[in-house]
Amino acid sequence: MSARGHHGLLLAGDSLSANVSSLLHFDGANGSTSFVDEVGHAWTRLGSPVISNAQSKFGGTSGYFPSTGAISAAYHSDFDLLGGAFTIRGFIYHTTTGDHRIFSLGGTTTDWGSTTNIHLLLQVDSGNRLTLAISNGTTAPISMNSAGTLLTLNNWTFFAASVDSSAARLYLGSSRVAQISAPAIARPSGNPVPCIGRIASQGAGNDWRGYIDEFEILKGVALYNDTTITVPTAPFVYP
Repeated sequence: MSARGHHGLLLAGDSLSANVSSLLHFDGANGSTSFVDEVGHAWTRLGSPVISNAQSKFGGTSGYFPSTGAISAAYHSDFDLLGGAFTIRGFIYHTTTGDHRIFSLGGTTTDWGSTTNIHLLLQVDSGNRLTLAISNGTTAPISMNSAGTLLTLNNWTFFAASVDSSAARLYLGSSRVAQISAPAIARPSGNPVPCIGRIASQGAGNDWRGYIDEFEILKGVALYNDTTITVPTAPFVYP
């Protein structure tokens, strides 16, 4: 695990390269349907997402999820996060109020439990709250939301989920908006399928509406733990 300094920033000389499980800059030609992962995972287009130059946080383009659609990758141990510390972070631009998925680690069923069930779900709910749910092996997962800190529509916002055995933490912008201490995380026995914009086994219905840029998964490190963090001001780097 990499050492952390004040506000969760890496200390001089440290590198996150060994922890990066997936990194999508969503760069490319306008209208492209190719979603390049710096780590090398292949993401399959489900529906209508494209690379778009209409909005971007960095680099001039982002991933556009207009109404129905997502991107999914095959199971890989890089996405098997519930056995230790992990961080999921990126920038989102939400265009329509509603329950819309940002990222999921899904099983072959759409419910929660101990076998072929969902591992993790990050989404924005109908009240514009950022929410995080993680499996504890029961039908009632570990769940938290940003409460009175709401996501602003049509605006780029940084989000992060930073989880280890001591706490599960949720960030919106520079603020920690929720925390559960010593979460009783339990991995379902089925392997997780990663999906950006949807729960893969659910199909369309609550797909992400808007844009996503600089999406990164870090395995083996809970990068943030303070109440206030520094929002990244440049694209994530790998390696």
